[in-house]
Amino acid sequence: MKKAKKLLAVLSAALISSLALATNASAIFRGVECKGVYYSAEEFWEIIDKSKQIKLEIDKDYLLEIPDQASNVALYKYGTNNDLIDTNSELYKFLKTYKFDILDYNYLFDMGVSSSDVPWKENEFGVILIAENGETSEELCRKLEEFPEIISACSETCCMFEMNSGTEIDVVSGDLSMDGKVNIVDAVKLAKYNADPTAFPLLTYSQLAADINGDGELTNADLVALIQMI
Repeated sequence: MKKAKKLLAVLSAALISSLALATNASAIFRGVECKGVYYSAEEFWEIIDKSKQIKLEIDKDYLLEIPDQASNVALYKYGTNNDLIDTNSELYKFLKTYKFDILDYNYLFDMGVSSSDVPWKENEFGVILIAENGETSEELCRKLEEFPEIISACSETCCMFEMNSGTEIDVVSGDLSMDGKVNIVDAVKLAKYNADPTAFPLLTYSQLAADINGDGELTNADLVALIQMI
């Protein structure tokens, strides 16, 4: 309750501010999109550093040969378009319980996978997972090997990236949450950040989206402008 009152006080103070609002200059973000979130190259590598890189050997009887545009496929093998696993399988559902993964078969191309750096053989695939419950790579591999699709799972650096500064993305002004909308969720994020940037950090894209007046700083003037957009 106290936190809610404090937040309301911050919002109220911003609303009655008499600061003039400047026109927001269009911002371009250069980075990486992953699961609907935009990261700078540095932010993305921080995620990779926390991840478990696992190489899976999958029984070919469980691999699907489905046209490229099919919606229920995942686990793309570099250089092949039709060695895939069904997204309705228990294995896929298990992998999707992790915070971060590389499953969509087009995603490896998007991330710039180098064919010369990926030591995969026939029926081998790579996944990247963040194990937030503290389990080791060995424990994760043992869990994966319980699935009938998996012949073997080993902890190995299997996904190597040749990533530069990323691709250019137009920043949606005010959309801090990156959900394609500007609403109270975005205002709350900015209010929290302005109150305590250390406790409530924002990704680089969100900071650009929050700079409504385009002056390079995040202040209550931006919060006022954001609220006026809702």
